[in-house]
Amino acid sequence: MPEEIGIAIVILIFGGWLLIKILQAFGHAIGETLKGISDSLDIRGKARFTKNRDKLSQYMTVILPNQLAVAEQAANALQLSLQRSKAQARWEARRPYWVREEFKSYTLPVQDETYEEMNAEDVHTVLESEYPMPSGARLSGTTNAESV
Repeated sequence: MPEEIGIAIVILIFGGWLLIKILQAFGHAIGETLKGISDSLDIRGKARFTKNRDKLSQYMTVILPNQLAVAEQAANALQLSLQRSKAQARWEARRPYWVREEFKSYTLPVQDETYEEMNAEDVHTVLESEYPMPSGARLSGTTNAESV
């Protein structure tokens, strides 16, 4: 009895392995077929594009301006100007001059009874607005002292 169970298990394992290999081969064949179809569609699309482009090319003309001579003249004039300024100006190396100032701490303004916080959406509205705010207009969360 245990021999039959062992043989059945071996047959089931072999059958499962064989089924998996068959499904893998089937999946590979389907993948290759889809790849071939996709490649042929790409080739047909490129051929169709080339054919239509060639049909329309007789009606198209492209004129590129030749501005190389003008650009070359401008570059030569700029180079001559630089050479003249080099010849006329006296160049000498100097130490940079600056004043070293002591660090001054920033004191925050006093928050009295007129102080209120501004809503961030109001700031976004003001910055994104196409029209200037009329004088005397208030945003929500601000006082007249802040909006002036």
